[in-house]
Amino acid sequence: MTQEARETEDELATAHQVYRNVALFELVRDIRVGLNLAFYRTFAVPRIAELLAHTGEIKTQPHKRSMDTGLFMYELIEAGYDSERGRQVVRALNKMHKRWDIAAEDYLYVLTTFIVVPTRWLHNYGPRKLTDTETAAITTFYRELGRRMNIDNLPANYRDAERIFDDYEARNVRYSDAGCALMKSTENVMAEQLPRPLKPAATLLTRLILDDYVAEAVGLAPAPRAGRALMRLVGTIRRRRGHHRHAPRTDSWFKPGRKVEGVYPNGYQFDQLGPRDSA
Repeated sequence: MTQEARETEDELATAHQVYRNVALFELVRDIRVGLNLAFYRTFAVPRIAELLAHTGEIKTQPHKRSMDTGLFMYELIEAGYDSERGRQVVRALNKMHKRWDIAAEDYLYVLTTFIVVPTRWLHNYGPRKLTDTETAAITTFYRELGRRMNIDNLPANYRDAERIFDDYEARNVRYSDAGCALMKSTENVMAEQLPRPLKPAATLLTRLILDDYVAEAVGLAPAPRAGRALMRLVGTIRRRRGHHRHAPRTDSWFKPGRKVEGVYPNGYQFDQLGPRDSA
């Protein structure tokens, strides 16, 4: 699919509604985990890691940087592209990125992480896999983001997104000091999101939920085999229980301007998101 291809308004509206339901009502926790993993995965690409390290914000304000990335995505998921809030998100993302000389394939890779990583997480460990309709909706949603950010060679469908993602990682994922430093600077962020009894195990859990080759690229030891086996067991148990899961939420977990512990204790204004020097 090329830059010129367009979905109809009805197709985009339907894709947004399907994705919004999955992310904000039904599979809330798993989509959040998947989007967090997408963020961390970029550290395993030296070229991207070096740029992130150069900008400095992840090292100086790791919690804010990781939270802002998620908040931008959830603002967009909540509001949709044609709302005023959605247009603000796209303008802000374009403004933040235009100052840097970023390779086209890096833009495309990051976009596909938002499609592929959460989908694979749910496939392996979620209470259920995404349906074909849901997978197609997520692909359409982020393809539209790519179009509005002028990214070329957008994936035609989910399988195409997987192909782009896997091919890029095979060529570009490897160890770098920058990626290792970024991972270390964000370890506390991961710990802060865990229940108190699990906080001491944050690094081990990170190793378990990252692929071994990605973990090694950011300076982490591969996960122990027993841990991998336990993760597979957890996934099996969750899928079995998924047939008896509670009804989906009746209200969205995400509220624009919401409080974020440790970053925005009183809530946030939209212009607080992102680096201060992005102009």
